[in-house]
Amino acid sequence: MVLYVFLSIFSIQRAKVQLFFEFCNIYFTFFIKNEGESEVNYYRELQIDSVIKDVDEAVRVALYVNGEKTTYAKLSKAGVPEKGTTSFLSNWQVFKDDRNDFKPNEVDRYTIVIWLEGEDPECIDDIIGGEMKMTLLIKEIMNS
Repeated sequence: MVLYVFLSIFSIQRAKVQLFFEFCNIYFTFFIKNEGESEVNYYRELQIDSVIKDVDEAVRVALYVNGEKTTYAKLSKAGVPEKGTTSFLSNWQVFKDDRNDFKPNEVDRYTIVIWLEGEDPECIDDIIGGEMKMTLLIKEIMNS
């Protein structure tokens, strides 16, 4: 996973940003702090750059923001959300949302966990050897 950060007023505290691979999970935690003197808004977006062997059919992405969890998955083959998940926004976008009124010295904690859901009907032998490349974008929303 590639983490691109485009922030001018606030910073990402990256002393402990690491990728962990454990039990077929990929997870990492990072913090964003507003080091400016005024409130700012920013957006976060997880893009899907490429998929090989339809592995995205069985991928789950859990996003924890300050302890609140949302689990994302691609729509099932039947066109309905997988149980207990929020659907990917599109075939090329997992999520995109805004963080508004981010006050000076406030810190947001993020943890992202990615795994293949073995209970998903699309988690079949055909996806063995598959790959999925994603990009996380975090960018300040500039006031016009």
